[in-house]
Amino acid sequence: MDDDLLKPTKRPLDHTPLQSNKKSKQGASSSFVPKLFQMVNSNTNNLITWNLAGNSFIVANLGQFSRDILPNHFKHSNFSSFVRQLNMYGFHKCNKTPRGQKSHPDHQVWEFSHPKFLKDRPELLDDIKRK
Repeated sequence: MDDDLLKPTKRPLDHTPLQSNKKSKQGASSSFVPKLFQMVNSNTNNLITWNLAGNSFIVANLGQFSRDILPNHFKHSNFSSFVRQLNMYGFHKCNKTPRGQKSHPDHQVWEFSHPKFLKDRPELLDDIKRK
């Protein structure tokens, strides 16, 4: 074998930071908002739908929604995690249930809105950024 092949080569050290394949948090592309839009527009269930004005969406029957819908779109079935994600993207809960009133999850109805999350306006989705 040629001894020159075994000798280390002298190359200048490159001190530039390695570029990650992941984007920074500010520019991170996420599939959460498009998935959410797809879920709300789906005609296959009545557990997540647009309100009549098309400027917010309603989640009915939290228990069934968590069991049957969330795992089909996300890696969990935890409604609290879903709400946390909504909050991170600037969605707000529309107050439907008075504070302190408790009911079974299968009877709860929640409504969420975001100024850029509107029915028939998918071109606005790119403007919804994670906080």
